Amino acid sequence: MGQILLLLLLGSLFIALVVTLQTKYIDPNWLDVGKYNLYTFPVMFIANTLLFIAFTKGQAIFGSLAVVVGIQIAIYMLSIALFSYLMLGQQLSWNTALGIALLVLAVFFLNRG
Repeated sequence: MGQILLLLLLGSLFIALVVTLQTKYIDPNWLDVGKYNLYTFPVMFIANTLLFIAFTKGQAIFGSLAVVVGIQIAIYMLSIALFSYLMLGQQLSWNTALGIALLVLAVFFLNRG
């Protein structure tokens, strides 16, 4: 289970970092976004490979893909909130904190079923 959580964490962190860096440094036009996606393709490939392995192994262990994806979504949202705070200077709103808490609570309930 620890390996699955590590794979989910690393995959989610890589994707959240790529998205946050794009938001901070890349102008929202087709050419710049397209070039950025080409440059970050190796990182996204690794991140998605890590997540695919975690989803497949996690589903076999937990018996529910929904639980594994729920955990990944919660990790991803926490990562986005953290990187937004550290790199973009955005404050965590009550709505965002409540949304993340609801995701964590949903994972708890999914795991009990």
